[in-house]
Amino acid sequence: MSRRRTAARVAFFAVGALTIAAAVYIMVRRIGLNPELDFGAGAYYYADIPEYEKVLDWDSYQARLPYWVYVVLFLAWGAFMYWLWKRIDQHSNSSVNMNKLNHPAILVVDMLNDFVTGSLACDRGKAIVPATARLLDAAREKGVPVIFCNDCHLPGIDRELALWGDHAIKGTPGAEVIPELKLSDKDYVVPKRRYSGFFQTDLDILLKELGVKTVIITGLHTHMCCRHTSADAYMLGYDVVVAKEATNAFTEEDYQGGLAYLKTCYGADAYSNDELIAAF
Repeated sequence: MSRRRTAARVAFFAVGALTIAAAVYIMVRRIGLNPELDFGAGAYYYADIPEYEKVLDWDSYQARLPYWVYVVLFLAWGAFMYWLWKRIDQHSNSSVNMNKLNHPAILVVDMLNDFVTGSLACDRGKAIVPATARLLDAAREKGVPVIFCNDCHLPGIDRELALWGDHAIKGTPGAEVIPELKLSDKDYVVPKRRYSGFFQTDLDILLKELGVKTVIITGLHTHMCCRHTSADAYMLGYDVVVAKEATNAFTEEDYQGGLAYLKTCYGADAYSNDELIAAF
């Protein structure tokens, strides 16, 4: 549990203890001033208090309220405190596994012109562009490395081209990162000729020299290149996390199946942008 959440829980218990103490004090003073009142009476009114007591005795001033008002206020405050506790507990539970977000880097897999708008255009790829851009901007602001793992194929040579046709050919516009992601001079680019960002590339040595322990997977496609990149990351000892709003696949079935496979085989939990950004 983070220090922030620990402090929130301590503050919660402190406020709760003070609330109970205040409620007990008020009720004791209330009963002590007029022990014969019942819940239906509500009869110790401000107008009945002598003028000197209005000035000198704050408890007498408070005693004008009937019992049921105290009960309602106490129950309302209790309901608020219960809601607050559930919120704190929800955030704590949702972030239990976020502890493994240790020295993270974001891997952006194949967010290229050919994959989004070109020869392998995918509407579901277009749909994640705003979320991906937001995540990358937040990562850059927080000093989290952003690494683009880009297909960069040799025409007539690479085996993948036989299955998928020409795409992301080295030196062509189709092999460039989509402009919406604003490739920065501070970002890193790792060209690849296979599905995985690690296979026969320098991604592993780059991550090690950056001190990265956790990779956050984004991009296309969840069940293919993201899956193979996650597999190698896991085999090489990295923790794997998925940015569920910043990855997608050709179909919903492919997307959900990809997430399930990553969770089952590599322990890769999927988190929203808000959760990830809060953990940077």
